[in-house]
Amino acid sequence: MDDSPEVSCPVGRSLNTQKRTEFGKNGGTAFGYPSSGGVLIKDLDVVDALYLRIDRLAASKRSSNVLEEDEFCERMRRIGATWWGDEQEYIDVLLGVRERTEVEARVL
Repeated sequence: MDDSPEVSCPVGRSLNTQKRTEFGKNGGTAFGYPSSGGVLIKDLDVVDALYLRIDRLAASKRSSNVLEEDEFCERMRRIGATWWGDEQEYIDVLLGVRERTEVEARVL
């Protein structure tokens, strides 16, 4: 018998790798895309948004400049962003589909 949890969500949904921020009813989330690969994700509070120099009320897109994006990612690391292979891995953990790996559990 299969012990994997049943999850009702769209399958094969294309993830937006251009977004810098995303807002929902529980607050905001920042995304950074380092040139080394993967994605950095951090729940936002007011202080984080100020430090990261992002608008905390309007969604924004990532920089098309690799150096600027890497600088943004470095600021995210300083405030405890978590590295994920891709956003789907983050979503899977949030939904309880799988547990965090040792690398994902580590605060950068």
